Amino acid sequence: MFQTILFPTDFSETAGRAYEKIKQLRTECSAQKIILMNVIDEREVDSLANLEGFYSIQLDNLRKEVSDELTRKAEQEFEPYKEELKQLGYQVEIRIVEGIPHEEIIKIANKEDAGLIVMGSHGKGIIQELLIGSTSEKVIRRSKCPVLIVK
Repeated sequence: MFQTILFPTDFSETAGRAYEKIKQLRTECSAQKIILMNVIDEREVDSLANLEGFYSIQLDNLRKEVSDELTRKAEQEFEPYKEELKQLGYQVEIRIVEGIPHEEIIKIANKEDAGLIVMGSHGKGIIQELLIGSTSEKVIRRSKCPVLIVK
């Protein structure tokens, strides 16, 4: 079947349900590796650049601090997932990247030759999704591998 499952998450409630589905898949498929992925949305981090009263160097420093903090939080959030999945027999890798979520998900899926992407139907940014379209919808349209969307 497939060897690698990609699990992009924003740690939302629907992403939590997608994670539960991955655990169920252990008995139903032959996947050996799970890639846990979090994308720090560069558009949200870049929105800091619109703050008035900051010098360019201050904005660069602030942007780096925000990105570093979001990375640390994602690493902490992933730790229990990583341990639980290892106990289930999966090899676990973590990818925390900055960019536009659907683009980064597709890049990692292609680079890692993912056989399946499992993700929540919608994340934390409901208003943003209404304005620019849902990440899951864009992943479905652009992915070369099957995508399992969990509500």
